[in-house]
Amino acid sequence: MDTKMYISRRDFLRGASALTAAGILAACAPAPPEPTEAPPAEEPADEPTEAPPEPEVSKGPVNVIYWADVNDFFQGIVDDFEAETGVEVAYEVAPAGYIEWQEWMTTRLASGDTTVDCFHGDDFQSAIYGAAGWLAELDPLIDKFDIDLEDWPPTLIHDVSSWKGKLYRLPWGNDTEIFFYRTDFFEEAGVEPPTTWDELLTVGQALTQGDERYGIGLSGGKGGML
Repeated sequence: MDTKMYISRRDFLRGASALTAAGILAACAPAPPEPTEAPPAEEPADEPTEAPPEPEVSKGPVNVIYWADVNDFFQGIVDDFEAETGVEVAYEVAPAGYIEWQEWMTTRLASGDTTVDCFHGDDFQSAIYGAAGWLAELDPLIDKFDIDLEDWPPTLIHDVSSWKGKLYRLPWGNDTEIFFYRTDFFEEAGVEPPTTWDELLTVGQALTQGDERYGIGLSGGKGGML
């Protein structure tokens, strides 16, 4: 294999000086006997090279929005994160009212706001915001940092937090909703309690009476406040 030796300017000048001095001394001294065999030339020692500088890691700020934050619980997590990583977090609390929060967040992203890096989002936002192109796909980050999602129920990853096969959200918890129903409303509408999601939709439509009564809701009060 053809190899090349690279000599720095410093090594060249050092070697040239040594050869010049040897030439001067040889002119003043008697000629040495001819060697019977030339000793093998020693390989010049490679000088250690300096390691390239480590790339600078951004220290923030990371803009994070969390919903309501009762008793400043999430603020404590933010403080611990900053202390452990040295990354600054610009923390913002979204309105506590559910409808107000959704309108506030949707309007902000729809207006082209690019100051938000991470926010607490509800289930439906993965589909709506993902379809609108407002969210970053997380699958490349999952692969890059080898994040294990095996402990999560597949429906939370593939159905609730994804849209068209792309992951847009990481779930942080899971809860179960309990349905209560008014037997007199069901008797009035002539329907039975649903046992499937399709039946739930049909029954909900049958129970709805204009804007006066909705067939299904997340709360007992009009306006969607939890």
